[in-house]
Amino acid sequence: MDWLVLWMALALPRVSLVVSPRIVMGGHSTRLECRVARHPENRQLRYGLAEWSESERQLDGERAQVVWTTTLQVPCGEWVAYCLVVDATGKHWQARQSVTAICGEA
Repeated sequence: MDWLVLWMALALPRVSLVVSPRIVMGGHSTRLECRVARHPENRQLRYGLAEWSESERQLDGERAQVVWTTTLQVPCGEWVAYCLVVDATGKHWQARQSVTAICGEA
């Protein structure tokens, strides 16, 4: 059974991200869902909108929560939503998606 665990560790991404919706009216909210594959070396999760907001959670390796969700208000403009996992050695993995908040006159 060890071969199956090894195959899954190599085949699955360490972190993935789903943003919904990806286009909103300025000041409205979007939902970020970070999925973190269980791994004994996982230590930290950072997520948010680049250059705007960031949150951080501690991970407890294989016992850590898998799905992390948050809702963020998105200011006008184009942003990059991200989830970043850092392991015990400082190595990191990142998932990113664009988010747009539309502002202005109709």
